[in-house]
Amino acid sequence: MVAKATAPRRENVPRHILFSITGNDAILFSGQKKGGMPDMKNDDIELLREVQRNAEMGMHALEVINPKVYDDSMALMLARESFKYGELHDRARAVLLSKNQTPDPVNKVKQLMLTASIQGNTLLNSTTSHMAEMLIRGSSMGMTSLWKAMNRNEKADGQALELAGELLDFEENNIRELKRYL
Repeated sequence: MVAKATAPRRENVPRHILFSITGNDAILFSGQKKGGMPDMKNDDIELLREVQRNAEMGMHALEVINPKVYDDSMALMLARESFKYGELHDRARAVLLSKNQTPDPVNKVKQLMLTASIQGNTLLNSTTSHMAEMLIRGSSMGMTSLWKAMNRNEKADGQALELAGELLDFEENNIRELKRYL
């Protein structure tokens, strides 16, 4: 019988040994480039990924709900929101990529669950007021997850904190605007 060789599991390998190769630089997972140059902090990475996920869910929710909106002014407002979510998503992704970090892939399961939830919630009630209420709840959930990420990653700074703050302000403004339609 031949023994099968398996790679050590990541959690069993000391942190200082784990590394990845990006371009010509080896980057240790401790956040240091070979040669001692500091790389992006883990807190920044996690916060940027949360901004990316949050904006992605906002874009997807608006994509699903928009065909059900019959109020022209609300439809225009939602189109503007979708554009801004896209901008924030792309900026967070660009910062991650510029620092040789992998952005989070699209979570198809969460998107499917969101789509099913919106479809179910609008099956019997597709009034403008109900749509606004659903979007307010979604924005509140997004803000909550963003605040949690900011609290978990309190060492984040720079662009990560700036983008997170911008997304929070944007969500607060969305809620204020949506209250007109209740």
